Amino acid sequence: MSSNSDWYEVHKIKDDLINIKEQLDLIDPRFLTKFSNHFLLLGTKKALLIDTGAGLYPIKKIVDNIIGDRKLIVVNTHGHFDHIGGNEEFEEVHIHKMEAKVIKKPFNAFLLKKSPMKIKERYKDRNFKFNPPKNVIEIVDGKKFDLGGLIVSAIHTPGHSDGMLSLFTDRGELFTSDTVHYGTIFLPDKKKIPVLEQSIKKLQSLAKSNPEMEIYPGHEQYPLDPEIFDQLLNGIAMRNKNSSNRSIVGCFGMWQYEDEHFTYLEPITPLIRRLGVVIKNTLFAK
Repeated sequence: MSSNSDWYEVHKIKDDLINIKEQLDLIDPRFLTKFSNHFLLLGTKKALLIDTGAGLYPIKKIVDNIIGDRKLIVVNTHGHFDHIGGNEEFEEVHIHKMEAKVIKKPFNAFLLKKSPMKIKERYKDRNFKFNPPKNVIEIVDGKKFDLGGLIVSAIHTPGHSDGMLSLFTDRGELFTSDTVHYGTIFLPDKKKIPVLEQSIKKLQSLAKSNPEMEIYPGHEQYPLDPEIFDQLLNGIAMRNKNSSNRSIVGCFGMWQYEDEHFTYLEPITPLIRRLGVVIKNTLFAK
């Protein structure tokens, strides 16, 4: 692989909706996620890019070739590395105010140092740091972007992260980022699970009032059927009812649960984490 044209897969969903896909498991398979989806919406006057990718290869040239003379708006759904990695290529990036501090300064993706994939060496050249965009615009729930013939609204959906955003167009397309998708769901601390559940229910309610809604997630396959909302809510509620489906992911120190639809990764409580360290030190003490 030698260039961004080899790395990204560009899929035309509609004349004015493009998916720029990259393969996350080739960067680090420990995230148990195959694909990341970065969506580009085209209005008559402006374009809107949802997330800037993992920063392994430049994404801006691909975007520029698609949007023509439209003005570009860039929105980060949240501040995790696989969504903000290309921010430094852009003059201005919008993000929820609760996560703005994450992208206003260099971001250290130190976890990638232990990836088993050789391609991580591209990050080593930059010391695993992601530089910020030149300008960060803080937004809140309800912010609207008029692209010309297409209006996109920001929806605050906290849970996966505190400032998590979903985006909804006035013609019924919902972009859920990491809040709702198939595959591996990274859950917040146990005390914040109700916050995530409320966000999922919020999006589910929006889908019920828009029966023709198209749902596009930040990872894995798309579009999604509305049944995913119930599947995810039920799975989260039942994830720890049967301890036989639970294990520990050592590289991240998280509980791992599985059901027929999802894999869930949930932070181990500080008490259990400390106990695990004590046991490990006792067992392997010389």
